[in-house]
Amino acid sequence: MYFNEAKNFCQLGFIFLVLFDARVSFIARQNNNIDTSTPSRQVRGGRRKQRYIKTICGRRPSYNTNEPRLPTTLKTLTAAAATTTSTTTTTTMGTDINNKQNQQAHNIPCVHPHRPPPTRANQGCDQNNLINLNLQSTVNEGPNTLSHTNKSIQVGYLNAQSCQNKTDEIRELISEHKLDMFFITETWLTQDSNAVIANLTPPDFVTKSFPRLHRRGGGIAVIYRSNLELKISSVGDISNFKHSIFELMELSVDFGTKYFNFICLYRAPYSKVNKSSFTEFSREFQKIISTLNLKKGIPVILGDFNIHYDSNTCPEAKKIKSIITAANTTQLIALPTHNKNQILDWIITKDCVIDTIKNTQVLKKLVSDHHLILFELDAEKPPKVKRKITSRNLKTINIEKFKSDVKTELRTIDAINIENLNDALSRILETFSTRTVSHYAYVKIGKAD
Repeated sequence: MYFNEAKNFCQLGFIFLVLFDARVSFIARQNNNIDTSTPSRQVRGGRRKQRYIKTICGRRPSYNTNEPRLPTTLKTLTAAAATTTSTTTTTTMGTDINNKQNQQAHNIPCVHPHRPPPTRANQGCDQNNLINLNLQSTVNEGPNTLSHTNKSIQVGYLNAQSCQNKTDEIRELISEHKLDMFFITETWLTQDSNAVIANLTPPDFVTKSFPRLHRRGGGIAVIYRSNLELKISSVGDISNFKHSIFELMELSVDFGTKYFNFICLYRAPYSKVNKSSFTEFSREFQKIISTLNLKKGIPVILGDFNIHYDSNTCPEAKKIKSIITAANTTQLIALPTHNKNQILDWIITKDCVIDTIKNTQVLKKLVSDHHLILFELDAEKPPKVKRKITSRNLKTINIEKFKSDVKTELRTIDAINIENLNDALSRILETFSTRTVSHYAYVKIGKAD
């Protein structure tokens, strides 16, 4: 009984408050003579939601109204301007006219600019203030572009200046340009860098690294596809691991119809640690290029020579150019390969087989201060090695047959002899571990590219 009385009392109190609020609003409208057609500010409620706010000034029209917003705004501005003009012309007409002027000023509608509802695209920042940065600036944008044909070998070279913290960038370069072979100098790897080499090697690729043994830095590596027949060899009496004057690695690749001999070298600049003279280097380099020309196959010498090939006044560049010309070979890079606009990285081959190296490009990739060099070999790619994948379709297992076999095996256990229970269970588990693989789920052999 008391609960019903309290409930009725609350209902009467709520009705009284509603009527009182309506009465107060009515009195306020009469006293202030406020125009209810004037829209008020719209308040955004929630994220990506719009709602109407009811006030004594009325409701703001919806964003989805069919009426064009520009004519409405112009109409409102015209009415406001007309009201303002009439107010300024009647400033000398006495107190009654001033009261009428104040009344008209209250009736001037507000002009609200159109604000589109927020979206995820314009939250957090102004998209108009952002600038697109081109992180891949191409140094060579000539007519020769890599075609990425299935019949040509894509080769790349880069002086990485340490691969320790650039494994992802190097893998991305191999994937982006679809390289089959990638030579790297200044790897800065050591004999204990197995984890770095594993992260550096993409799937279906092999990495051969030859680190510098006597001091920090240096090192040469090659990353190539596993289906290439690549062999590491040597030239004359020069080791392919470490040389007293420069670091060198020689390898040969047989593409079936054509045979290539690659020499990748890195000559460190003269310093207090590296005191080898240019005279020693030129003598050894002349021996290398002469020996390589006598070998079977197409010679390709590439690497960082740290000599300004583009300079016409450098005596070292003049000496190297004379050696290259005397050996009937050509240096193919004609654009800067360093951030200081110097040609330090070269590609050298015979004049008679210069057509086998096509589409040479120099790309600035922001990986190091040296640029990426790309070129194609006019040779057919070997067929990919097809891998066999074995699997078992577990959905084809006959569960009822499996249960029946388990019951049959359990009946063979002698329940009275408890001592042999563990041996019997071990025998059953061993039997079913092999039978389940071969008898209940058959092997399915598939092929993958």
